[in-house]
Amino acid sequence: MKQNVGGLDRLFRLSIGFASSALAFTTEDLVLRITFGFVALIGLGTGLLGYCPINGILGLDTSTKKGK
Repeated sequence: MKQNVGGLDRLFRLSIGFASSALAFTTEDLVLRITFGFVALIGLGTGLLGYCPINGILGLDTSTKKGK
């Protein structure tokens, strides 16, 4: 599994993941809890692993510079 998420993209995904997990724990509506929890899992998972399956399908790679 080649990393295809890097730099600011990874930081953004981790930030969204942490913010969504905080919202999932603080909201009282069950549907919003599940939604925020799902978004948190995706954000934290792709941010920590450095791999996004959708980026792989679309051929996007933010982990390398174009000059390489």
